[in-house]
Parts: sequence; structure tokens; C-alpha cells
Amino acid sequence: MFCQISGERVFYQIIEGNTREEVLAKNRHGFQIAEAAQLGTIESKKGFQKYPWLPEINTAVFVAGEQPDVSPPELKSDEFVIGQVPGSSVSVVASTKDMLTYHTAILGVTGTGKTELAYDFIREAVSRDVKVFCVDLTGLYGDRLADLGPQELGIEEKKAAELEEKFFAVETGEWGGRKEKPILRQFASTLRQDIEQSVNDFLDGDNHCIGLFNLPTISNTKATITVTEMYLSSILEYARQHPEGSPILVVLEEAHTVIPESKTMGLSDFESKAMVAKIAQIALQGRKYKVGLLVLAQRTATVSKTVLTQCNTVISFSCFDQTSITFLTNFFGKDHANLVPNLEFLQAVMFGKGIRSERPLIVEIPYDEQKQQVREPQAENNRQATVDEGTYFAEEAPHFSEEELILMEEELLF
Repeated sequence: MFCQISGERVFYQIIEGNTREEVLAKNRHGFQIAEAAQLGTIESKKGFQKYPWLPEINTAVFVAGEQPDVSPPELKSDEFVIGQVPGSSVSVVASTKDMLTYHTAILGVTGTGKTELAYDFIREAVSRDVKVFCVDLTGLYGDRLADLGPQELGIEEKKAAELEEKFFAVETGEWGGRKEKPILRQFASTLRQDIEQSVNDFLDGDNHCIGLFNLPTISNTKATITVTEMYLSSILEYARQHPEGSPILVVLEEAHTVIPESKTMGLSDFESKAMVAKIAQIALQGRKYKVGLLVLAQRTATVSKTVLTQCNTVISFSCFDQTSITFLTNFFGKDHANLVPNLEFLQAVMFGKGIRSERPLIVEIPYDEQKQQVREPQAENNRQATVDEGTYFAEEAPHFSEEELILMEEELLF
């Protein structure tokens, strides 16, 4: 919707509506009150800009509709249309450069569209000669980005199994694993050298723009975090030594696996905490060397806040846990954070350096039928795997009520 203020068309987005009814004698009267947040004026080169004044009382309000008579945005070389304001054809523009340089977080529960948006952003980055490194523990990125010719950078299955065995030996060895730790350190040192060579070959080469790191055979979280740190340290070191090289985007899918919140890791897991702290340090230093971060997570409670708070652009699809809403309140403000649980499919609240708007706003990602056709077989496979796993563990898996889950989450926070 929009109002005319001093000759300027100022746009607003409805964020809440209330219907009320009053009874006077036998007459019933109903009315509606809508609350709207200002988006501002639209500039073709800058997007939504704040307008520093309020409309006068009794100013007419117009519904923007599908054709609000707005000029299409003028896109710079690093910009792309990320979506539209729901219910209109007004485009919302994002900057690939700023989303990469200042880091980006995409949040939302499963099935809301966050990974689909990540695929789109990766394609935009690749089209601008950005090298992309994906920590993909889901194993889906290879198929969905196959047309871009991704390169597998994961360690060999045999070495992954050896690493897991050596971590297990340290955890179960006598006297704190005195005998086992030197063996682990020696193996890790050799593995780090192999990873450094693999990363350097990928970043030096011109044949592949996307590198995939996948460890589906490792179930030891400590091993996963350790190997992830090796890869990211190698990437940062390469970037330091090649300041004139291409920008690098690091994508962390299922971020809670590789950068978990320290309170969820156990009080005695000092090694893993140190590794997560090192990964967080890479996030802090990366932008100096053109290394950007894209973090994807379902819940903020289980992801390192040190990393999340470094993300200057936040895109949140629908999520319901109170920890996420609290985190988003600090970033979006209370009004927009309260909208998040009620967002529809492919709708997200966005704000930050990478979004061409000076205020948070709801954005609708265009529906792509081809993507849906690709997703359906994968969704069916995931559903069947869940059913099979659920059948196998049905007798041993604990069941928690909603109240118990909330209490556990509060314990993690405090």
C-alpha cells in the first residue's frame, strides 16, 4: 500500500490486522484496523529508502496491487532480483557482493525454501566469478548443482574411517588417551597437508567453480568439526597469500553440525569448542581477504552465536522456536520478528547490508515449477528414509512433549 506525502509516493507493508465488532442496541458494527510498517520511497538504483515524515491525518491510502506503476530496478553488475513484495510486482534487489563480503544467514524450518534460495545465490555468485566451497553434509548439492560441474573435495572414505577410529580410540583410551593422542595428531597433520593441497588445486584451477565437502560416513561430530576447520583454515590461508584472487564463498549447510553452540557440546569437549572458536575466527577475519560466509540453519539455539552475529544480512523463512524469535527480534525488531512464525511458503523477512532496503521487509521468492519437480523425488526419498529409521529406532527413541522441549531449550540458553 502507499500514501502520497508532499508529492512523494511512500510505500508501506501491512504487518498485522485486527477485526473488531461493536454492538449498539440491536445494531452490530464491524471494523478493521491494519498496522503497516514503512518501506519508504522506491529509487530505481537504491531500492527502498526511508522517508523521514508521517502522512497527515485523513491522508488517502491506496492498495499497490499488481501494477503499482513503479519503474523496474536498475541493476548493477553485482545485483539481482531476489523476490517481490507479496501481492505486488515490486521487485526487491539484493547485492551478491555485499551478501558475500558481510556474510549472510538463511534461517527457517525444513521445507520453507531456504536451501532453494541458497542454490539461487550460489548460481548468482558463480556467474560473477566467485569460487564457492560448500560444506554439504546433506549430500544434495552435487545433484542440484550438477550443471555447474562441482568438484568433490571430501577426503577418501578410508581416511574418514581411520580418523573416526582414532578419535574413538582417544575417547576410550586409558589415562585420557595419552598413547592415542600422539597417533591422532600425527594422522591429523598428514590429513591437513592433503587437504591444503586439495584446496589449493581447486582454487588455482579454472575447471571448477564449486567445491563440495561431504563426510556422510563420519558420525563423530568432533571429527566432522575438525576436518571442517582444516578445510576452512586452508581456504583462509590461500586467500591471505592470494589477495588479488577471486572472491570465495563458503556455504555451511546444516550449520549446527559444524559450528554448534558451545552449550550444546558438553562441558568437557574442550577440543571441539576450540575448533568451533577457530572456525568463528575465520568468519571474523574472512571478509578482509574476500572470503564470505553463507550459513544455513533451522534453529539458532544450536548454532554458534559468535558466527551468527557476524552475519550482516539475515533472511528468515518460517520458524517457531522462541530462541530464533528472540535472536531475530534483536535484528529485525519485535514487529517483524513476530511475523516469522506465520510466513507462508517461500516468504521470508529480510534485512541487512545485502538487501536494497533500509528497513526489514517481507519478500516472496518466485515459485519455480522446475525446482519443485526436482525436489519431489528427493523429498520422497528423505521421507522414506525417515520412516525406515523411525521404524528401526521406534522402541528406543525418547518422546518429548512440547513443554519438555521448551524447558530443554531454556536450559541451553541459561
